[in-house]
Amino acid sequence: MSSSYIEQLTSKQASIRFSHEIGTAIKTGVEEIIGKEKAYDHDRAQELMNEVVDRCMTRLTSINSQRKYIVSCTLTQNLGLGMHSASGCYWDNTSDATYTHKLETPAMVCICTVYGVKI
Repeated sequence: MSSSYIEQLTSKQASIRFSHEIGTAIKTGVEEIIGKEKAYDHDRAQELMNEVVDRCMTRLTSINSQRKYIVSCTLTQNLGLGMHSASGCYWDNTSDATYTHKLETPAMVCICTVYGVKI
């Protein structure tokens, strides 16, 4: 086996591990806040996003991991319109990773993205 193949494999394994640990934390955090909302309220949107970010950050920092985290949350009213999002990173693929969770309810669409950067 070539060393580049092993590096790719290690990177994929780290990414899978990151996705599982972080995915559970983010999915639960988003669903606890947004999942219980029955209607979109523009006046509460910022408060809800802050709650999602805080809840996710609390869950992330409880995971025994040597990473710094960046959490981003986008919240829109679910009107059946298209919504697109993109991001890019320049980092070490063997230790850093990203995870995105989308929750769509009849009232709202929430996209929460976490970036984990190894310390």
